[in-house]
Amino acid sequence: MSSYFTIIPVLITSLFFIFPHTVWRKILTGYTVSLVLFITLLTVIDLELYVAWGYRLDNSFLRFLVTPKEVFASTASSPVLLLALLFLLISAISIYTYFKTIIPIWNKVINEPPTWDWKGFVCNLLIGGLLVIPIRGGLQPHPINESVSYFSSVPFLNHAAVNMPWTFFRSITNESDVNLSDLMFMDEQEAEKIFRQIHPALSPDSIILNSQKPNVVLIIWESLSYQVSDTGATPEFNKLRKEGIYFSNLYANADRSDKGLVSILSGQPAIPGISLMADPRRTAQMTSLCETLKASQYTNTTFIYGGDLEFANIRSYMSDMGFESLIGKQDFPTSQWGAKWGAQDQYTFQKLYSEIISKKSAPFFISLFTLSSHEPFDVPNKHVYEGKDEASLFMNAHHYTDSCFADFIHNIKQTPYWNNTLFIIVGDHGHRLPKHPYYHNNDTTEFHTPMLWLGGVLKSPGMVNSHFGTQSDIATTLLGQMKISSDAFIYGKDLFSSKSGNFAEYAFRDGFGWVTPEGAIRYDRNTKHFIEENPAFITSQIRYSQACMQVLIQNYRDK
Repeated sequence: MSSYFTIIPVLITSLFFIFPHTVWRKILTGYTVSLVLFITLLTVIDLELYVAWGYRLDNSFLRFLVTPKEVFASTASSPVLLLALLFLLISAISIYTYFKTIIPIWNKVINEPPTWDWKGFVCNLLIGGLLVIPIRGGLQPHPINESVSYFSSVPFLNHAAVNMPWTFFRSITNESDVNLSDLMFMDEQEAEKIFRQIHPALSPDSIILNSQKPNVVLIIWESLSYQVSDTGATPEFNKLRKEGIYFSNLYANADRSDKGLVSILSGQPAIPGISLMADPRRTAQMTSLCETLKASQYTNTTFIYGGDLEFANIRSYMSDMGFESLIGKQDFPTSQWGAKWGAQDQYTFQKLYSEIISKKSAPFFISLFTLSSHEPFDVPNKHVYEGKDEASLFMNAHHYTDSCFADFIHNIKQTPYWNNTLFIIVGDHGHRLPKHPYYHNNDTTEFHTPMLWLGGVLKSPGMVNSHFGTQSDIATTLLGQMKISSDAFIYGKDLFSSKSGNFAEYAFRDGFGWVTPEGAIRYDRNTKHFIEENPAFITSQIRYSQACMQVLIQNYRDK
């Protein structure tokens, strides 16, 4: 990246040969100091965001700056003072070095009698022209990209080798080019054929609801992963598995909330490097579970979120999905807000309870998106997990949400609504914690998220559904139980059909994953190779994973 930054100094020094003046030193000094401060700032931001996001800094963080309070809330658990000191230290050393090494050379040149040196001007430009070689990365036919830095099967090591300023500026200049062409693996017709083969239109083997039109309450639990529940941080949720239907092999389609919400409510799998929620033009065309239910006489629809509805374009998306009532942070008194994000989960669950019992007509559809288990994990309860490390705070936050959830279930059971309501609880995405405290590995454990169906409307509680699936299968599975057509949800499959494909797919910024009972693989877009996590994995499934991703990309391009 330094070769790009050197272009301006080359031009400045070239102009000095024909227009010798001290102003060029001032311009170069201003340029250098500004660049040092900017790159150092990006470096410090990258140091912290990488821990949370799992990839080097790019332009994706810019879209969150429209809600700066939420951005700062995410960094509340960060070592801000340490990062600030690091910024000042790096900046000071760099600027001091510039003034001690470069400025003396300028002063020596400036003190000489001013002359017009056309030969020096031309020679300097020619030397500057040679910068094209390091800019391209050599004399080979094609310019280098991130792939040349990748040397390991461990994502963290590969990411550490990447030039952060280069990736950031490349993402800015190529914003419209997410380079989806590298996800085209086969002929379009062949991809469609394979996709239809593993996504047949099937009915459920059995109906597990005792009502064809129950009320539906969808609870989307921030960062709920199998890791969390399996380690005992959600004891009440774990107890309730015996009272409902537990889906043990469900996977999140992606690693961020904006993608998880779209997968759950629109049945839309995630695309590497793209936030569909950020594009209202596309969300307006998406399938909608809410609208599908409204077409089947679900006249009362509400979405509840304790945070700012403007964050990540949530308000626009939920409006496009057809929710008639949107309840957000501003609908809760400030006394119920946490220190950073918004209303704590105990109050949003109370709001959910009041919304349910206020419904005078049925059936209704309500969705709650929890908040307290989001960074910085500031919750009001006494810490069950001692320690100030991020993993302990994370687990403690889930323990708090779990207690709020348990109180809600206990209270709603005392009402008549319990008997004719289906409660679906699922995570919006998985999380690197607690397994990977310092970096994302993008393995299956980070995407494995439990799902639980509860309510008096279930015929046979206490079941475990072990079929492999993802969030984008939820709408199809639910509509199948209600005997409502799910034909519009082309990416979904019915998890209650033993004949439907027994697989799960997920996506992250630099690739995608595929999970079956036999094992799992990940495709890395930078190395353009599959990483095998289990030797027993059936290699023919690779073709299935490629076809599914390609059809997803094709449809994205066509709209």
